[in-house]
Amino acid sequence: MPVGAYETWRDAVLDFLHVRVAPAAAPAVAPNTQAKTQAQALKAVNFNPVTTGPLAPQFNLTDPAVTARVTFVKASALGLVDGLKAMMISGTCADMDVRPTFYGYETGKAMTMSIRRKLKDNRLDFVLAMNVSAHDFRHSVESGGQTRAWAQEQLLARANDNQRYVIKVTTPDGVSQEMTGIVANGAVVTVQGISAFLQPGTNVIEAWPEQSCMVGGYMEGRRIEVAYNP
Repeated sequence: MPVGAYETWRDAVLDFLHVRVAPAAAPAVAPNTQAKTQAQALKAVNFNPVTTGPLAPQFNLTDPAVTARVTFVKASALGLVDGLKAMMISGTCADMDVRPTFYGYETGKAMTMSIRRKLKDNRLDFVLAMNVSAHDFRHSVESGGQTRAWAQEQLLARANDNQRYVIKVTTPDGVSQEMTGIVANGAVVTVQGISAFLQPGTNVIEAWPEQSCMVGGYMEGRRIEVAYNP
């Protein structure tokens, strides 16, 4: 039966529902949801993104014997994130309690580490944690031009913008090997294991973020001189 301009009552009802019924309101979002999300992002850690190549880790970062040391370097690197610091190496040997000594910013002195016992096959298993650099954002905060919240937002944006790292090991004979393609994947800290075959003398471990001043701008935090004298 025709109903006004409609062929049937059904057409009239469908038109009414389509035109006049407001869509359901979006579910309310708790006021602190965004803050929680950002807080979680500022603790995000990426584990062992590279497992191939000349420096590929020949040990398991989830091994119970290694996890306590992984926890240590992760916590150290997250502290650097919280302080809006430049990227530096937070490192430790994977299978023994030997860690590099950091002498301080602007000392011009690389970190040092000494290994006096014979390593099996002269292989050093090492865990590095690398934080996304935020010192440039911190300077803006310290000058009063920006807020800490702004700096944290910029840090997270950098972590999400294909932040990549490079790790390089140079033995006393001058031969170098690099691990590249270490991507942050949005994490503010990247934990990477490496296995390097050392030679007696001073071996050098370096790490830096791509598109940076590499090691030269912050040698104190991005170079470890390993004295290997078995």
